[in-house]
Amino acid sequence: LNLSSLDVDFNAPGIQVLEGSTAPVHVSVTDDVQVRHVELLLNERVVASDISFPFEFSVQLPFTTTVSSTATLRARATDTGGNATLSDPVVLNLVPDTFPPTILAANPDDATRHFAGMRTLSIQFSEAMDASQLNASNIRLAPVGNLAATIVPTDVRIKRDGREVQLTYPPLAQGDYQVTLAANQLRDRVGNTLGAGNVQWQFEVLENRDPGQTLATALDLGTLGPRLTFQDFFGVGELGEADPEDIFVFTLAEA
Repeated sequence: LNLSSLDVDFNAPGIQVLEGSTAPVHVSVTDDVQVRHVELLLNERVVASDISFPFEFSVQLPFTTTVSSTATLRARATDTGGNATLSDPVVLNLVPDTFPPTILAANPDDATRHFAGMRTLSIQFSEAMDASQLNASNIRLAPVGNLAATIVPTDVRIKRDGREVQLTYPPLAQGDYQVTLAANQLRDRVGNTLGAGNVQWQFEVLENRDPGQTLATALDLGTLGPRLTFQDFFGVGELGEADPEDIFVFTLAEA
């Protein structure tokens, strides 16, 4: 195991990692016969197992306690003959997490425009969040003209090990909408909150229309965020089907 890439403080001896964080672990295994499976051990307890190459794991590290501020990782490989080998243990020094989480990306983002019928709100965070707080009470969507009329999502999904939340709503009609996050309730797994007050942004939902005859007209959706997913139809029929007469082929290059 080579876990030096996890080190958050190169000036301190050893490998420093944030308590409660999720660590990616790659295990390099060689054998004269076929490897049957590889297990990952955290503090001498098996926490994950993989039966196929590449042997890659994701493990949530413990929090510091009055008893211990370290964690030990090692791997155990077993070949098809039943022979098992343990790697040398790697000791990780757990550093208290005092850093607040941040929002990396959102879709829809602030000041963007989308076509009527869109129904998902996705928010990415800089670290794993407390999943119990990623709910419709702390993440609210409402029309700008009536912020008390919060739209109730039909589904809330936690993705990427708590780093992303996706809320699905009934199809949104034309109009302006506001997203409001209760930043003092949204927190990482250690308890650091997103902020003291509310985080807000607005976006616009446009009437479905023909995309026109030029690419510039078709992509007239306002400011494009750093992460854009083309999930809206550029021109739809009465039944919601894509308009077969308006086809644009293009390549996006990051500026």
